[in-house]
Amino acid sequence: IGMKVFYLTDDIGCPGTNTTLITDYDGSNERLTADPNSRQTDSKLYTQIRYDGNAVNNTPLHLAIFNRVENRTFKLPTWGTDDLYETIVTGINAQADIEEGFIAGGDIKYDMFKRIDRNNDDNLDTDRTALNGSVFLQKVFSMNKLRSTFGLRDDYHSAFKNQLNPSVVLECEISDNLELTGNAGRAFRTPTFEDLYSPFSSWGTGDTQGNEQLVPETAWSGDIGVKYYSNNKFLGKLTFFYSNITNLINWSTTFEDAIMHMRPENIGNAYNLGLEAEFKHFITEDISHQLNYTFANNMGKGEFDIDFTLLNYSPQHNMNYSLDFSLPSKTHLLVNAKLVSNQWSASGGSAGFGIELPAYFLVNLRISQKAGPGELYLAANNILNTKYQTRAYYPLPGSTYEGGVNLRF
Repeated sequence: IGMKVFYLTDDIGCPGTNTTLITDYDGSNERLTADPNSRQTDSKLYTQIRYDGNAVNNTPLHLAIFNRVENRTFKLPTWGTDDLYETIVTGINAQADIEEGFIAGGDIKYDMFKRIDRNNDDNLDTDRTALNGSVFLQKVFSMNKLRSTFGLRDDYHSAFKNQLNPSVVLECEISDNLELTGNAGRAFRTPTFEDLYSPFSSWGTGDTQGNEQLVPETAWSGDIGVKYYSNNKFLGKLTFFYSNITNLINWSTTFEDAIMHMRPENIGNAYNLGLEAEFKHFITEDISHQLNYTFANNMGKGEFDIDFTLLNYSPQHNMNYSLDFSLPSKTHLLVNAKLVSNQWSASGGSAGFGIELPAYFLVNLRISQKAGPGELYLAANNILNTKYQTRAYYPLPGSTYEGGVNLRF
């Protein structure tokens, strides 16, 4: 029996939009804010009680009861906004390892979402609940060097009812160093409370609102890959993947008279086709480095569109490199570099829609020292002071530095 408690609080400024193009950054223009007095405060509390043991006939059983409470306060004095968003999720999940290679389990969750307008006599303008859960059964088969896992999952949501989702995973050992893998299955994702019920909110230069007409998205996906191991010092993986998504939920951004409108919508059909390559090398027992590259062609089209176009905020190339040092003194040093290709703020951007966000390169550094039940750490993020954006008109910080203590009991 174990217990886990996690608490986080964060108080940040919300400077809003800034239409200065990256090419026009001069150290001053990009630092201007639409509203210097706006503030957002987040708090998260997660509690879990877990049991790992045996049930009837010594059947291995894993059981967890959890509760998550998230509160967000958003204040925008210039526009008279003072809103409190509260999300509470309570649930239980269980898994039993039955004989003959069967695994069975399920979960059930009760979700609550509230939005309170604290500038209007604490008016409760949004109050929603949902019950959702799932049950699943899977069976593992092993024959010589082939291992296969077949699964069947039934997902339920009180607003959208049931969806049956099958899956299969195949693993074939070609040699001591080479393995082929593949999997296929269907997934089901319902709109979030924010997607559906986020009330109209305006901040002068833009507005946002949920969409109660959204329907769940479903996806058939699969991948095939190869893994190569070499004396526990080198790992190489290459995976080709494809997914076909119906009713993809996507937040789109449109502009009208210099006002930005953000709305979620179902895209009639979408697909994601690409490959991922990963290489990890242990230079010594304490020093390793890893390179990961992903190419993804994330395309979609609406109900009345003829051609597929690249979806908004979908960079096609992502590359990450990390160098990891673990020293005998329990000091840990991690260097990470990230390269992301250009992307567009609107779907079909290459055809002249939206604005183009340039490619960017980031380097981060983190050093930590274990001390008793805790860890001391220092981190430097974006040490090259790269100027970049991941959302149009929202400048991101240059070099930042932080330090802290993590305690575990």
